[in-house]
Amino acid sequence: MKKITIRTNVFLLSLLLLSLANFALAADLIKQPVEIGRMRIKPTFKYSTSFTQNVELNRDPDQKYRLAHDIKPGIIAQMPFERAYVESGYQYEYFLVNGYKGQGMHSANGLIRYDLSETASLGLSDNFSTSALDFTGNTTFQFNTADISLAKQLNNRASTNLRYAYQTYKGPSSDRYADYNDQGISLDMSYRLSPLTTLTPDFQYHHRRFRNDNVYSGLKDYDSYSGQIAISRMLTSRVSASINGGYTQRDYKEGTSGSGALYGAGMNARLTNFSQLSLNYQHAILDTFNPLEKKTLQTDSPFLNNEIIASQLRSDYRQVISDRIVTNLNYKLTEKDIFDLGFTYSWNWSGSSNILPGSANNQDLDEEAYTIGLGYSRKILKWVSLSARGAYGSKKTNSGSYYYKAFGGGLGLDIAF
Repeated sequence: MKKITIRTNVFLLSLLLLSLANFALAADLIKQPVEIGRMRIKPTFKYSTSFTQNVELNRDPDQKYRLAHDIKPGIIAQMPFERAYVESGYQYEYFLVNGYKGQGMHSANGLIRYDLSETASLGLSDNFSTSALDFTGNTTFQFNTADISLAKQLNNRASTNLRYAYQTYKGPSSDRYADYNDQGISLDMSYRLSPLTTLTPDFQYHHRRFRNDNVYSGLKDYDSYSGQIAISRMLTSRVSASINGGYTQRDYKEGTSGSGALYGAGMNARLTNFSQLSLNYQHAILDTFNPLEKKTLQTDSPFLNNEIIASQLRSDYRQVISDRIVTNLNYKLTEKDIFDLGFTYSWNWSGSSNILPGSANNQDLDEEAYTIGLGYSRKILKWVSLSARGAYGSKKTNSGSYYYKAFGGGLGLDIAF
């Protein structure tokens, strides 16, 4: 009983501190963005505190409800011109889980957009980030993506966008994923068949080069090709539906190649002018050796880190086939209050031929995972919002060490101009 009381008191204290921080920061930090000539400087600040019952996603967790604190101060500089727009930003993130070493992470980005004409624009961007591979924070990686894109409005019905991206990953010498660079080119098009129907074909090619030969030889260079066509249509003034289909081919320099169909469908319903319900299903072939798909501590989910339960991939397989269903309800209760409810289900499978050399595993993969979460946010002031969220998830697999459940919840503070 004593342990439960301590946990409860610590959590309530954290919530109290967050509430106090809300009003203190609103008073001290909320100011108009600074403008110097054409430049507009916008400070940002995000803080969240949360608790989770299974922080490392183990089958037999220590049953401790650990508090996590995430602090993200940042700054954005914007500069518009007559035919161009320039933006750069920086964010520092300090992430601390009770019982683990805190870690500091950095991210910086910049972009330039230039209008070549009334129907064509050129874009340049670069995004750099550092993060930790695990909660101890002892091993970190650096990730950078630079890209250039050319967008063209062909006529009043058709548009196209051509993009080239160069990614680099640099991790510790013990990282099994190895340092790599990845070059990719993509072509996206959109053609309006009618006022209610739009056709969107796309093509992607990637070449990845691994620079560290001390890891599994089967992870060396590979090329991937994929192409899809999607059709979306407005069924009513508030409901739209879409279907997509395509094919992908993966050519590995060592080991087996992989190929297969890509397909999916989705529906979106606009319940009110500011509320919507979405449902999406996708069948895809996924690579497992991209560290950002597996090891980052944060995700874009509004339902805490627990969403990673349904997105984390087994690393001892080169690739997996995944069927994934995602649904989300975003409902605006009032001008200041928004409610979110989300559900994610994923079924992943792969054959033993995709097992990486050196792995002790020798069986086919068959696993399923789901996460359900809810969130609520309220706008306190023009630039300040307060949120509460929670999630529960479970993962079942034919490999016992990858079976686990997790539950968590927390509050967040968001300040942005």
